[in-house]
Amino acid sequence: MYLDFNTADANEVKSLIGEKTKKINNTLGGEKNYTFQVTAGEKNAQLVRFLYADSFGQIEAYPKKGNEWWWKNVSPKITNSSGTKFLQFAADASHNIAKPGEKKVWKVLFYKIKPGEDENFWRYRKNVAKAAAELGDEISLRVELFHRGIPGRVLVTYAHKDYTGLDNESESWPKVVKKYNEMFNGNYNANNVAFSKSLEM
Repeated sequence: MYLDFNTADANEVKSLIGEKTKKINNTLGGEKNYTFQVTAGEKNAQLVRFLYADSFGQIEAYPKKGNEWWWKNVSPKITNSSGTKFLQFAADASHNIAKPGEKKVWKVLFYKIKPGEDENFWRYRKNVAKAAAELGDEISLRVELFHRGIPGRVLVTYAHKDYTGLDNESESWPKVVKKYNEMFNGNYNANNVAFSKSLEM
């Protein structure tokens, strides 16, 4: 969920959200919400909220006090929101080594798969995850599928402890490419081209 707010209220909004997160995330059985601020692209400066759960049933079972606190204290400061989107974790295309809240800088990529191109898309993404896993903690990679009425849309995140992780991608990514080629018969370039052609621009 993306959130808009008046620039003059920015510090207060972030302070209120932080207060809510600390209160609710640290309670027994409380939901796990995390808030990021977009720092590049068309949604620059907007806030985006993520709620983690193991199932839709778990979301329904979360205590209501978090939502009640939000509507009372935060909602009056929000001028617009994008609405809720549901994402499903793609474990076989991920190498997620980050504990929630640990890696605070994310590079987020949105993809839309062309109809009939799932095989080329997922072959590359799953192989990248396997190569990353062989490198241990070099890269933290998480892939999510948009759920409920948004077919073919995928979100990919690379998580870093801080902005130096983004700066170091020019060093870490070639290691992934090398490992990919070692594991998959030197097919990185061919698979990458097929992956690129699988995307709807």
